[in-house]
Amino acid sequence: MKNKPSFWSAIPRALLLGLVSLPALASSSELTLRAEATATWLFIDVYKAALYAPEKVGSQQLLQETTPLNLELCYLRAISKEQFVEAASKALPEDLSPELKAAVQGLHQAYQNVEPNDCYQLRYEPQQGVQLSLNQQPLFQTATAGFKQLYFGVWLGPNALSEKVRDQLLTEVDKPVSNAR
Repeated sequence: MKNKPSFWSAIPRALLLGLVSLPALASSSELTLRAEATATWLFIDVYKAALYAPEKVGSQQLLQETTPLNLELCYLRAISKEQFVEAASKALPEDLSPELKAAVQGLHQAYQNVEPNDCYQLRYEPQQGVQLSLNQQPLFQTATAGFKQLYFGVWLGPNALSEKVRDQLLTEVDKPVSNAR
């Protein structure tokens, strides 16, 4: 007897094919712009990063599962899907659980080529998980345990793609909040 794919196993494929759309994550908390940085490669600005988090959260709390987070990356240059996957793969550990590996593969399949002024948004809400959007159009969502720390770690973790961007974002988050913002 052949195993038929279940309805639920077809959902990720349907998402990738655009047959089903994802609702935008509902925000259960107030996120404010906490830090900004520009990623540069060989003296060329590639993207601008903006990090949104609750006001009273320090850098040590950003990757905790209880902390909502939003990282917006707005591109100044065209970048291919393949370049995104290659760069992220360099920052991710090789020894992932099967669940995390499947979630990473799903997100990587959802990446699209970008042109200047396109913006990816990686957003996390504790009760809903991580969502990837391009120009405010949801592309991928997962509630896989540990995925937030793993994938936001590509920019904010110890093996971040750019130490300079990571350090600038984390340093700004730890600065006292001024009334000017």
